[in-house]
Order: sequence, then structure tokens, then C-alpha cells
Amino acid sequence: MALPKSLIDRSIAEGLADMKAGRMHGPYNTAEEAVAAVDKRVAAKKPKH
Repeated sequence: MALPKSLIDRSIAEGLADMKAGRMHGPYNTAEEAVAAVDKRVAAKKPKH
């Protein structure tokens, strides 16, 4: 399935804007570091009982 070039360009522009605004994570040196970062973000969003 081919995507229109305009859709791809728009997605790239959105990603670059996110990076410029600091909305990104990483880079991580290992997969374990990446998983730990995801786990930490998920735990922070869980409601405290």
C-alpha cells in the first residue's frame, strides 16, 4: 500500500515539530533502558490508591 507523498511529508513535519518542542524520549543505549523508561512513565500515570 503506497501512501500519498503529502501524508508522509505531513507526518515528518509533525515529528520534527515534536522534536523541536522537546516532546521525545531517548536515545537509549539498550533495550532494557528503553523498557525501564516506558515502565516509569506508565507507573507515573497510574492513579495512587
